[in-house]
This record gives sequence, C-alpha cells and structure tokens, in this order.
Amino acid sequence: MSSLLDGCGLLGRVAGSVNVVRRTEHGELEGDLFDGEGFTTALEYFNIPYRGKRVLILGAGVTGAAIGVALADGGTVDGPEHVAFFDPVAGKAAGLAAQLNAFFDATIVAVDSNDPAGYDLVVNASQLGLGAEDALPSDVSRMEPHAAVFDVLLRGQPTPFVRAARARGLHAQPGFEMLLQQMPYYLDYFGYTEAAQGVRDDSQFLRDMIYPTALAGEALNPPRYQSPSVA
Repeated sequence: MSSLLDGCGLLGRVAGSVNVVRRTEHGELEGDLFDGEGFTTALEYFNIPYRGKRVLILGAGVTGAAIGVALADGGTVDGPEHVAFFDPVAGKAAGLAAQLNAFFDATIVAVDSNDPAGYDLVVNASQLGLGAEDALPSDVSRMEPHAAVFDVLLRGQPTPFVRAARARGLHAQPGFEMLLQQMPYYLDYFGYTEAAQGVRDDSQFLRDMIYPTALAGEALNPPRYQSPSVA
C-alpha cells in the first residue's frame, strides 16, 4: 500500500502499509501508520514494561510489523532488549525480522516456536482468537510468572487467550486501548492539534464508546501492571 503513495512516513515504509492517507496542498497523496504508536502508548497506559525487556510477537503480518517497527524505533536504549517474531507461515517471520534489522539498531530475530517461556511480554498480533474453535496463539502455562500479555484483537474480547492469561494471574489486555491511543496521532496528522490535545487530556469518552459491555468496568478503572515482586 505504501508504494502507491507519493510520500510515506518511516513506520509505514518499513511495515509496507499505512492506516491513514491525506492529500497535500500540492495534490499528492501521503500516508503513515500509527498502529505501533498506539501499541506502545497503550503499554505505557497500563504500566506494562517493555524497555529493556524480551518481547515475543505472535504474527508477522501488517499489525505485527507495525508493532515491531514501533518497538525497534526505540533502539537499544528506549526499546526492548530483544524482539522475537513467530509466524506459522514459512519465512514470514524471518523476512520481517531481516527487514527491521536493516532499518533499526535493535535485536530482532525470527523464532520457529511460539513457546512464550523466557519472555517478559507476549503479543498476539495474529488472527487466532477470532474463531470460536481457534487454538490459543501460545501456551499460557509456559509463560513466566511476571509476564504480561497483549492481544491486539478487538472482536470477541476478552478472548480465550486473555482469559487464560488472567486465570493464571497474569496481566493481560485486549486491543481496545491500542486503537484508542492512535486517535490523537490521527488528529495531529490532519492538522487538528487542539482536538488531539483534548483527547490526550481526557479520552474517557472514547473508552465509553469502544470498550464492550464485558469490559466496561475496566474502561473506568484500568488494571495496571504490577510486578509479582511488588504486588
């Protein structure tokens, strides 16, 4: 998609996709991708640590790429210590890892297993969970006691993956906040800076609109990550 535009932001170019397009005053089309910023800002909202951590991303499609770009863009100082991609499609994770490594100063690898052992943060960026009969994207019983889970899916939340992680006492979040946290970036991109700041200052009305009934209580009182050592 990004190749069809006259101009594109770095994150959109690396991921090969955009989720917003605008026409410039010269009539050209330019776009960018804000999934990654939405993801990292959502992690900060929930107090989920990722800087200096080990992250496993399940799924190397567009969403996984956007998340990987946002994490890798922080480099070795503000980003994770290690990012691993798993995808069941042969070569897909390896191709994405190589692409990101070519752009950023970060440790990004492809792995041949969805085993979550040894990771601090596990992200489901796949479609597993959309179907009622889907297997879990990863074995929750293998996760570290301090691990956090983020499932980017919006439909069917809380998904079986989120429910299973929470049943183990892990901090697990659905993807609604990732969507919500992109809104100020969209508004800024189209020049609505005052509205963007307004959403940053108070975005509760968006949670009231986006969060499903099953998670309405969490929209008002979001659970924050706490390490088991201080819980």
